[in-house]
Amino acid sequence: MIFYIKDQSNKLYATCRYNKENHTLILNKASLIKKTFNCTGCDTVNKLRNDLINQGKLEDHNDDLYLLMESIEFEDFDSAACLVLGGKLMDAGNLIRNEFDVPIKTIYLEENQ
Repeated sequence: MIFYIKDQSNKLYATCRYNKENHTLILNKASLIKKTFNCTGCDTVNKLRNDLINQGKLEDHNDDLYLLMESIEFEDFDSAACLVLGGKLMDAGNLIRNEFDVPIKTIYLEENQ
């Protein structure tokens, strides 16, 4: 199942796949990642971000964005959205939506009932 990570103004940054079997989100190669990163308490995501830059897996796209050079798997939606949009979000599970505008959080809850 394909999902999209958009900012609050509905600008598309990333596409991802949701793996129902192990409840992971795979951030697709060629997704855009904001260069600005402002998140207190996001040590894990900040470390991942720095590792990706150092390994050449985030390349400059323009002054504001990186381009993801390989797909990455996440065990939680918040971390994926935090990486893409450059900071912690109040409710990433509602922000990440499929082509029918259904939030990933709704799909996840329906599967686990």
